[in-house]
Amino acid sequence: MAQNKNEVAPSVTNQQALVKRLLGNNRAKPTKMVIAGGKFLLDEVDQTKLERAVFTWLRRHRWFEYAKISFAKNPEDMNLRVEKVQDFPAEDRYAIWEQPSHGKRWLSEQMAQILARQKLVYIEAKKDGLYVATEVEESDFSPESENWEPYIELLPIRRGEYKVNMNT
Repeated sequence: MAQNKNEVAPSVTNQQALVKRLLGNNRAKPTKMVIAGGKFLLDEVDQTKLERAVFTWLRRHRWFEYAKISFAKNPEDMNLRVEKVQDFPAEDRYAIWEQPSHGKRWLSEQMAQILARQKLVYIEAKKDGLYVATEVEESDFSPESENWEPYIELLPIRRGEYKVNMNT
């Protein structure tokens, strides 16, 4: 005997929910890694070691949307001035650190140079450039303060080899 619509509806809805779940919200969450031994990070390492360390941290994900190296546990709670210190070419489809000629090694060199030059709260690499956050007024933000906890945060991009185009 054939099934009626009331018997077929629950199985179809469950399948549709499963397909929506698989294809739907596939947005990755930022990954945050506390830098081990980062209490006196800038005092104990030189420029080349810092470049190698940043390069190692950036290699955690093959593709990422932004990278942020912060020395504050909660930079959102601080009174900061964010300024763009370096422009990246914006006409490319991919970010500059994904280019074969530049890559993550180039980005790590740029970030390490800025980290070694000035006192800052965080440095962030976005597709359009490098941003640096410094305190608006001088405070006691240093390795001895309770808000000091260096970490790196990356927002991975999931680029699949095969994509399902829902518009066709």
